[in-house]
Amino acid sequence: MPVLVPCRAVRLANYSIRYYPDGETEESAGWIEFYLQLNHINARRVDASYMFSLLDNIGEPVPSYCLSDGVIRTFNNSSYAWGYKNFIKRKALEELDYLKDDYFRVRCHVTVYKEIQTEVTS
Repeated sequence: MPVLVPCRAVRLANYSIRYYPDGETEESAGWIEFYLQLNHINARRVDASYMFSLLDNIGEPVPSYCLSDGVIRTFNNSSYAWGYKNFIKRKALEELDYLKDDYFRVRCHVTVYKEIQTEVTS
């Protein structure tokens, strides 16, 4: 069962982070998964790229756990969530110094792409 974490408002859309602490499926058991999810039921198309980053104890991204494929994804009613099935092994996270009292931080940086509208004036 996923945990839904509301995000701060992203211009043009309302997102949540879907978090699976022990994988979504049997094949991904043992992995922590994160997905960026568009929350609107009747959402219009939103093109965006994203990066998930594990944060260290002072809030800086851990370079080996910053995942972005650099692809602009389309979020809409049929493709409302994109993310990483194998973000980090649960056991690996438990062995890192970034897990304190069963608490860790992840940042999701979202870039929304919008078509530029121009107008010819006379």
